[in-house]
Amino acid sequence: MPLTMTKEEREAFLADTGRTSRKGKLLERAGRFSLCVQTETLPYKYVSVEGPIVAVEAADLERDRRPLARRYLGTEVGDSYIDSTRDVVGNVLVRMRPERWLTVDYAKQYESR
Repeated sequence: MPLTMTKEEREAFLADTGRTSRKGKLLERAGRFSLCVQTETLPYKYVSVEGPIVAVEAADLERDRRPLARRYLGTEVGDSYIDSTRDVVGNVLVRMRPERWLTVDYAKQYESR
């Protein structure tokens, strides 16, 4: 059984960020969150950050949602995603004050010694 999400499953997962969603309620209760970004190719790099929530506000389509969709899905697919979820109500932008950082760049182990 393939573990990949269908387009519809992916879009539902990404769109489920409203204040009343399970994720939204857990974020509100915890008052903080962490985020990890990593490369998928060798040599691996990642940045992890954790901190308290400092603001939760409505996500703006053009300021917030479209640039993110384009960054992670490319312009064409990102715009398609935005068009298909345009009417989803309750998307929020959660802002954090970074307190703890964890970073690794495995390429550094191959730099001249």
